[in-house]
Amino acid sequence: MIHLLISREYPPCTYPMGGIGTYVRHIARLLAEHGETVHVIAERWVGAPRATEALFDGRLVIHRVWTARPMEGSRTPHEDADVLEALGASPFPAQAFGWQAALLAEQLIERERIDIIEAQDYEAPLHHFLARRARGLGPSVHPPCFVHLHTTYEQVCLANGWSVDTPRARLMRQHEDGAIRGADALLAPSRFLARQTETRYALEPGSVATIPYPIGDVPQLERTADTWKTGTVCFVGRYEVRKGLFEWVPAAIRAAARWPNLRLEIIGADTPLLRDVTS
Repeated sequence: MIHLLISREYPPCTYPMGGIGTYVRHIARLLAEHGETVHVIAERWVGAPRATEALFDGRLVIHRVWTARPMEGSRTPHEDADVLEALGASPFPAQAFGWQAALLAEQLIERERIDIIEAQDYEAPLHHFLARRARGLGPSVHPPCFVHLHTTYEQVCLANGWSVDTPRARLMRQHEDGAIRGADALLAPSRFLARQTETRYALEPGSVATIPYPIGDVPQLERTADTWKTGTVCFVGRYEVRKGLFEWVPAAIRAAARWPNLRLEIIGADTPLLRDVTS
C-alpha cells in the first residue's frame, strides 16, 4: 500500500515538535520498515531546505513545500503567490501550508498512485484538499482520506482557559470542523477522544475508530532494586494547563512531604507558563 501523510510538524519543523510530529515520524518509519511505501508532505524552511528526501531504499519519501512561495514548476506562479500572501496575512497563517499540501497531494495521487491519505485534526492540513475535492477539482481518483484525531485548537483553548472567540480560533475551528466532517474516516488513539469527538460532532456512536499510538522499537531500560527504592517521579510535557502540570505540582509537593527521599523531575520548558507554575 502507498500511504500519504500530511503534517507541517514532521521534523525538523519550524517550532518545537510535539506529539503530532512525533507520531508522524514514528508511524512513517514503522510503515516503511515493514515494506510499505510512505510519502510525507511537510513544511520546507531554512532548517529543512530540500524539496525531497528518500529514505529506506526509497520506501519513505519526504516532500517539503514552502508556505510563502509557489512550488517549483507552478503553471500560475503569480496567482499562487497572491493566494499564499493572502493566507499568510490571515488570522490563521498556517493554512498556507494546507493549501500548498493540497496542490502537491493532487500531483502525488496521479504520479505515485496514492492509496490512502492521513492528516491530523489540529490546523486541518486536509481542509483545502477536501474542499477542492468536494468541488470536483484535482484528480479524478479519490483515495480515502482520514483525519487522525490528536486535539483540535478548540479543545486546546477550552482546556487552557483561552478564548474560542478570537479571529484565529474561529477560522481554525472552521477549517478543523470542515476537515473532520469531510473526511472519509476518523481515527483516535483513545476511546475517550473518540467518544468526545462523536459527541462534539453528533456522530454515530462507534463511528470513530480507535487504535493506540504505535510505540516502535523502544529500548528497554535496565532497572535494579534501587530504582524503586529511590522513588523518582518524572513529569514530561509542555508547561500549559491542559497537560496537567498545575495538578501534578501540588500533588508532588504533598508526596514529597510524606516521603522525604522522593526525587521529582520535570522535563519540558517550551512555553512561558513555567513562571506561573513555580511562583
